[in-house]
Amino acid sequence: MRILTFAFALFLLFSSGSCNRKKHTGSSDKAKFNTTDNVGLKKFRCRGNCQVYELTISGDGMARLNGEANLPFIGRFEKNIGQEKAWSLLSEMQGMMFSLNDEYLPTVSDYHIIETTANIGGNSKKVKCEYNAPENFKKFIDELEAIVSESDWKEVKQ
Repeated sequence: MRILTFAFALFLLFSSGSCNRKKHTGSSDKAKFNTTDNVGLKKFRCRGNCQVYELTISGDGMARLNGEANLPFIGRFEKNIGQEKAWSLLSEMQGMMFSLNDEYLPTVSDYHIIETTANIGGNSKKVKCEYNAPENFKKFIDELEAIVSESDWKEVKQ
């Protein structure tokens, strides 16, 4: 009887610990985002031939581009970059958004100012910078700029 009670106690001990474990479903372990979650990149005018545009990527995978100057896409464009890519970008920004300063601006004017925005899970962040931001943030900006330079944008008719 004692052995049976001991075996039953061990069974309860080991089986109850698994209730708190995250079950692996085979899908991505990344957080799920809503269609209202988004990241954006806005490049402002400068005295030179700077690209001027605003890019927004939402949690459903839609990318929207409003091109204003010095890029092949002038006007309103959109494309689907896929939910996985959008979630990857949202997750990357979510991981660093609260550790970033609001500005990384030089003391000299007429640099090409870049504004990055994030609205994720009810939290918002806006960062203005030129290229003196932290390396991980610059790489994130490069990822967004790479999406702008892709050629498969479709014009949105007004």
